[in-house]
Amino acid sequence: MNDAVAHLPAGADEHHIVTAARERSVGLYGMSAHRAPHTTAPAQLVLGFGNVGERAIAEGIATIGHLLTGRP
Repeated sequence: MNDAVAHLPAGADEHHIVTAARERSVGLYGMSAHRAPHTTAPAQLVLGFGNVGERAIAEGIATIGHLLTGRP
């Protein structure tokens, strides 16, 4: 399994992005859940690519790309 951390732009709402992605059937995890005090800044996402094919990753990113850039 390979994991990566995505750094989100200043002002991004990590919880909102994770929730909105899951509503679209894309699993993301906020880094705040892995910090000792569960702080939400800086906004980051943990991306796990274990047992997920390249096609599924590309489709997931295409599905939620607008959430990551702040565009509609």
